[in-house]
Amino acid sequence: ETGRFPTEDNWIEELTTKTDKHKKHMEKIPKDPWGNEYNYRWEGRHIDEFPDIWSNGRDGIDGTDDDRISWRGPEE
Repeated sequence: ETGRFPTEDNWIEELTTKTDKHKKHMEKIPKDPWGNEYNYRWEGRHIDEFPDIWSNGRDGIDGTDDDRISWRGPEE
């Protein structure tokens, strides 16, 4: 709607706040299946021109094997 992805600094606000120019996309950002917040990196490192979005997985620790990430499929 804005022609760009939200930045890391204000991504939650941009998705949950209505302005004169933009609609509210959701009431609140959902938690991952384990009740933790998702991680968001505006300047994605894996797919050009898309942000990285990931869950720290069941253990809640970033960078471990159980992380769920947006830049590869569920079978990889």
